[in-house]
Amino acid sequence: MESIFKIIFQDGEFMSKESSILGVSIDTIFTVFTTIAIFVLGVFIERKAEKKKEKKRLNQLEEYFIKLIELSEPAVLRQADAFKEFSDKLLEKKEQHLHLLDISSFSMEPIKEIDKKDLFAIFIKTKKGDVGLKTELYRKLFGNIEHIDNIKNSYKETYRVFMEKFYKFQDDYNEALKVTSEAYDNMLTYNQANKINPAADPFLLRLDRIRAKWTALEKAGIDFRDRYVAKENYLEPVRILCRESVGDQRAVYVLKHIMESIYAFENMEELKKFHSDHFKLDSETLKKSVTEIKSCLKAFKEM
Repeated sequence: MESIFKIIFQDGEFMSKESSILGVSIDTIFTVFTTIAIFVLGVFIERKAEKKKEKKRLNQLEEYFIKLIELSEPAVLRQADAFKEFSDKLLEKKEQHLHLLDISSFSMEPIKEIDKKDLFAIFIKTKKGDVGLKTELYRKLFGNIEHIDNIKNSYKETYRVFMEKFYKFQDDYNEALKVTSEAYDNMLTYNQANKINPAADPFLLRLDRIRAKWTALEKAGIDFRDRYVAKENYLEPVRILCRESVGDQRAVYVLKHIMESIYAFENMEELKKFHSDHFKLDSETLKKSVTEIKSCLKAFKEM
């Protein structure tokens, strides 16, 4: 008998040819497939939304990164100028306060805090172009940021060590110079106490003339205590006098301390020259790094 539902008996069981497949109703199969399809579609839509959200996040992070670079540039360049000014000051042949200007806003910390994985995704994964070129630009970009950060983290300690050594040499210089003045005073006191005619003491007479000429510079508006003035007008003439008077034990004693002052003076000059070169190089490195960072970002922008 034919009807919409044709029942077939088989081994005591029955199935509907039109309403089931392998004993599973078509409605059930349809429901399962629909559920799976909805799930798959949901996953697809969710992943697409996540990718869109991630792309937006990375775009915003890139803008933030570039803005931080732009904001850091003026402070970096001001610190570079401060290094150059200090470098030039160290080469000047006069006594002065050796102060290194510290630009408080000079910092790479906000930039360094950004996750490197995100920055790699921004500049290597999402940018178009040759991978080798992108990698080279990326390496150069962050290498220069690292150069700036290294200088930022080291220059204060470099300056501190410089000043510590400089003050040590300056103390040595002043102490030795003081001893020569005390020796001169003692010689004068001895001769006066023993009523020795100045003409009878040629060493002290010449030493007295050197000192008188040296201290008289103050009347001309020259600071005779300035160590550059003192070296030219006191230390060097007295050194010559002492070497010409080696038979006089007083000359040997004075020469010893004159040489200690000169050695300390030369140590200060060598120290200043070394650190002048150091801070000049730091200044040039900062300016060069700023230029190369801008160049790398421009190249990435064009990709």
